[in-house]
Amino acid sequence: MQKTIHYNSSRREKPLVTVNCGALTESLLTTELFGHTRGAFTGAVKDTIGRFQAAHEGSLILDEISEIPVNLQKNLLRVIEEKEFERVGDSRSTKVDVRIISTTNRNLREEVVKGNFREDLYYRLGIVPITLPPLRERLSDLPLLVNHFLKKFQKGKVPLKIEPEAIERLKTFSWPGNVRELANVVQQMAVFCRNHIIRVDDLPSHLLLNAEDVLAGEKGKVDLMKRVGNLEKKTILAKLKETNWNQEKTAELLGITRKMLSNRIDKYHLKPLKKR
Repeated sequence: MQKTIHYNSSRREKPLVTVNCGALTESLLTTELFGHTRGAFTGAVKDTIGRFQAAHEGSLILDEISEIPVNLQKNLLRVIEEKEFERVGDSRSTKVDVRIISTTNRNLREEVVKGNFREDLYYRLGIVPITLPPLRERLSDLPLLVNHFLKKFQKGKVPLKIEPEAIERLKTFSWPGNVRELANVVQQMAVFCRNHIIRVDDLPSHLLLNAEDVLAGEKGKVDLMKRVGNLEKKTILAKLKETNWNQEKTAELLGITRKMLSNRIDKYHLKPLKKR
């Protein structure tokens, strides 16, 4: 969606730059956004421009903006309000004209109440809010997304295809990692499928197990959100055990960020069994 906004705007001929705010520490994110001068810190051997400057007159996508530390949020607010910033180690201000597109999987209003996100920054960013439901609530989009990723991960001239039965199985999963997780799964299937056709047995084992649980289902009234939550909990726990509770590897397998995984571990009160 972010790319669609950029390439259908008056800035489409200008740069489109993306920053994953949840993948960097505060110090790294600061230099990534604003750049630094030579000698600003150990290892800074030359002047380097940041993502804001690289996106001048274009668009800057701040992915997972809720992960930006509170101390850094005030610097971001200044760039938005005054359209200028200083590189790390530089006292001179640099003017910049950038459209900011931010994304988050959290409710920022709740984060403001908790004190994790600045209220003034929230209002400055929320000029045109777009709410996109989680993938499990818009499964009609799943076939289109799968075909998009099949084209993206295609190697060579022979197109990748997927059987309808495999698509139906994918629709039964809760997708706690949303579109990122779907992309990760499609890429895995594209690597291991035979004759460029993805079949049901090419699905990762944890999807097959969860699909069978859902298809078995009990008759009559069911609590859908409770079932989705249980599936999400089981999937995360299974992957944590698979990686011996290595959260970085688990997040990668699930197609989500380390922070998102940590939040879900807290949500479901997951803990490794103590060895006797």
